[in-house]
Amino acid sequence: MHGDLVQSLYQAGALSVLARGLPQPQAVFAGGFAAINACLLCAGGAKAIERGWEKLRSSRLLFDSGLQGLPVVAAMLGAHTDLEDVLGQAVDFEAVCASPVELHLSAGNVYFSAELIESAQHARALTVAAIQESSHGEGVWNKAMEEAAGFGPGSALLVGVPETVEAPAEISIPTARINYQTHERPRMLELILPGCGVVERLINDGRRAAERWLRYNERR
Repeated sequence: MHGDLVQSLYQAGALSVLARGLPQPQAVFAGGFAAINACLLCAGGAKAIERGWEKLRSSRLLFDSGLQGLPVVAAMLGAHTDLEDVLGQAVDFEAVCASPVELHLSAGNVYFSAELIESAQHARALTVAAIQESSHGEGVWNKAMEEAAGFGPGSALLVGVPETVEAPAEISIPTARINYQTHERPRMLELILPGCGVVERLINDGRRAAERWLRYNERR
C-alpha cells in the first residue's frame, strides 16, 4: 500500500473493513503515510487501525502535515514536530514486531524487508522515514511484488499502488486494487479546520469502497 495523508485516511477506512472481512495477510508492504496503516494492521488489525487514527487525529500529525503546502507556516512549525513520539503514542510497535504479519517498508528508494527491521524502535524510525521520504518509483514496488511472490500462490490487495505495478504470475488469484476515489480532493487546510468533517468523510469513503469490493467478491 502507498499514499499521502489524504489517501491514507481513505485507506484506513478501507483497511478497517477488509481486516474484518478477509483472512489475516502473511505480509504487508508499504510506503509513504500508508506505512502508518501497515503498522497498525500488523499491531492489531481493524481495532488497532481505528484506535490508532483516533489518537493521531488528536495529535499534531494531521495539523503539521496539512500545512506542508504552506511553506512559510510549515517552516515555522515543522521543526517542532516529533513524529516518532506522535507515532509511538498511536502505534504499539512492540506488537508490530511480534506480529505474525511481516512488515516491509520503503523509504524513498530504499526497501526494508521484514528481516532488516531489528526492533520496535527501528520500526518506528523507519515508519517516520517512509512518511518523510515517500517514493513514487516503480522499482520499490516491483521489489515488493517479487517479495510477495516468495510467499507462494495466493492473492494480493494493492491499496494506492501505481496502476503500472502488476502482480507477478506467481500470485495466481486475481489481484484487487482499492485506490483513493472521491468526487473532489480536499484541500489540505480542510483537514485541520474544525467542523469540516473532511477526515470523517475520507475514512467513511474508504469503508464504503471496501464494503462494495467485499460484496462484489462474495457474488463471484
